[in-house]
Amino acid sequence: MTRLLCCASIIVSLTAAGCDKLGGSGATSGGSVDVGAISATDISKAYMDNETAAAAKYDGKPIKIRGTYSGVEQVRLNPKLDGVSGGLYIECDFDDSEKAVTKTFKPGMTLTFSCKVIGEQAGRYVRLEHCKML
Repeated sequence: MTRLLCCASIIVSLTAAGCDKLGGSGATSGGSVDVGAISATDISKAYMDNETAAAAKYDGKPIKIRGTYSGVEQVRLNPKLDGVSGGLYIECDFDDSEKAVTKTFKPGMTLTFSCKVIGEQAGRYVRLEHCKML
C-alpha cells in the first residue's frame, strides 16, 4: 500500500494539518473504511464534491481524522474541524466519558480522533460521533 503524506493548512476551526492517502479502494472486509488518518479538508471536499458517493463510502463507518484545533461548534459546543474554506465543517461529538479531554484543546494543536461518521447535516457540516483522542 503506497502512502503519501501531505500537509494542508486552513485558518478556521479545526483544519487539516496532515493526512495519509492510501492507494486501492480503501474498503476493509469488516465494513469499516481503511482511510488512515484522513484530513478534515479531504472529507469535507468529498461530501461537497459528491454527497451520495461520500455517504456511501463514509456514513456509519469508523474513521481516523486529523486536524488543527481552533474552536468549538457553537450550538453543542463540540470541537470542530474546518476542511475547505467556506465549505462544510466537521463536527466531532465526544461521548460524556471522553469530553474532559476536549477542555485541554488549545488553538493550533494538531489532533487526531477516531470517530464514527454520521454524515452531512443540513448542508452545513459533516457530523462525527463517539470521537476519542488517539
